[in-house]
Amino acid sequence: LPAPPPGCCAWIGLGRRFRSRRRAHSEHAQQRRPPRQLSRRHRMRSVARCLLTPAPDQEEDVLARLAVTVDDPDEWSPSVAIAGAVAGFVADTLLHPFDTVSHRAKVHPTSRYGSFAGSMGLILKEEGLRGLLAGVSVTASYAGPASATYFAAYHALKDRGLVFAKSERDKQVLYLLCGAGAELASASVFLPCEVVKCRLQLGENPARATGGVVSRTVNYRGPIDAVRCMVREEGLASLWSGWRASILQDCVNSAITFLVYENVRAVIRAWTGKEPTAVASFAAGGLAGGMAAALTNPLDTVTARMMTQDARADRMGFGSGIGDVVRTAIAEGPGSLWRGTLVRVMHAVPSAAVQFAVFEAVRTWLDGRSKPPAAPPTPPPPHGTVEQSRRTTGAAAASSSGSIDGGTHRVAWEPAGVWSTSGFEWRQ
Repeated sequence: LPAPPPGCCAWIGLGRRFRSRRRAHSEHAQQRRPPRQLSRRHRMRSVARCLLTPAPDQEEDVLARLAVTVDDPDEWSPSVAIAGAVAGFVADTLLHPFDTVSHRAKVHPTSRYGSFAGSMGLILKEEGLRGLLAGVSVTASYAGPASATYFAAYHALKDRGLVFAKSERDKQVLYLLCGAGAELASASVFLPCEVVKCRLQLGENPARATGGVVSRTVNYRGPIDAVRCMVREEGLASLWSGWRASILQDCVNSAITFLVYENVRAVIRAWTGKEPTAVASFAAGGLAGGMAAALTNPLDTVTARMMTQDARADRMGFGSGIGDVVRTAIAEGPGSLWRGTLVRVMHAVPSAAVQFAVFEAVRTWLDGRSKPPAAPPTPPPPHGTVEQSRRTTGAAAASSSGSIDGGTHRVAWEPAGVWSTSGFEWRQ
């Protein structure tokens, strides 16, 4: 190799010394620099990022599960809210008389409304059909929006939670939490409507319906009159009477309902090899609703009594808190908390069955209409004309154009798939 020019080695050595000194100065400055103090918001954001970001070895697994969730038929879409609103309105409005009988059986301190047939006959005898339909206007007004919020919140939470559910046990816990969260989102908004409905379901004589616990002998004329009188006489807080017991009961009931419903649908899906139909959803919803109603009946009894009683201290009531209501109910007898269980199950089974069946049917119909029309089948590619400069003989010629005895032979495609000759043309 030729020798470097004079002075080149000196410049190279000087550059190396400069870079080494700059590196040493940078390291010394970093050692003397105080650690960076992050704000509380940045620290919380860093912790959340560490918890939600998967490990490098789990990234592919999370992406695969995310893809499965996106393609899952239970993916959230606007049709979920619409189908939920229709299902809630149909189920709650049609079965409102069952809810009235169940409510009367819980708020009376004796077994006056014991059996379902006896309770319905007694209400019809004393108040007529108007007694069974008391409060149906409130139910029809808020059942649709409440159910839309309920189903939309559940499917939104479930779709995001399935990404991180690694095992079957995680899915079961997810169904419980999503059901409770969906009911919490719905009940916290529409709880005043539920309180007004419970007051109106006492019929034309609340004192008779509650065995004297409520002193009023004439009920409100309608929902607007009920809200005005309750706010004037008992304060604005009366519209949220029993909210603790109500939210607890609704969340537990919804968690059990969706846990049973999802597992029954999974069994049907594994057995049939396809998505459950509306009839299967009807059966799964009825089973889930009946089990949840039977297990949460004591909580529903406490909730109904706290919503119904007057808030004034100078009137006899069931108690001011959940513990007081439970002690009062136990003093009435060992089975007072379970009073009306059969009536509630008879109301919950058809209500949940109709609700889930209508929800799945309406959602399937809406999803089918929202999908773009299927593309028409692609026809087979036509055989183009290929120019060749060779002679073709007989029917073995596939695609040629040339000169035979001074004539031009052209081959074209026909669906008939036969050979025909007309003049100098062959068609296949």
